[in-house]
Amino acid sequence: MLYHIRIRGPVPAASAFALQDVVVVEEGDLHLLSCRVVDSSALTSVVAYLHDLGLHVVDLQAVEEPGSGDASGRGDALFG
Repeated sequence: MLYHIRIRGPVPAASAFALQDVVVVEEGDLHLLSCRVVDSSALTSVVAYLHDLGLHVVDLQAVEEPGSGDASGRGDALFG
């Protein structure tokens, strides 16, 4: 599943590399990380890793991908 994670704080270049298949987009004083994780355990590990880096997670959303059956086009907010 695809997740969007918004964090406050600078993202060290090495940390983005440690997370596989992550796209980082700067949004003012926030950063949007888009990543795919296989299950809730992997998602918990990603959030723990960000916390260990001293980054503050301000929003986390599951994003429905095209063709997945969600007609609304909106993800479910999991954290915010």
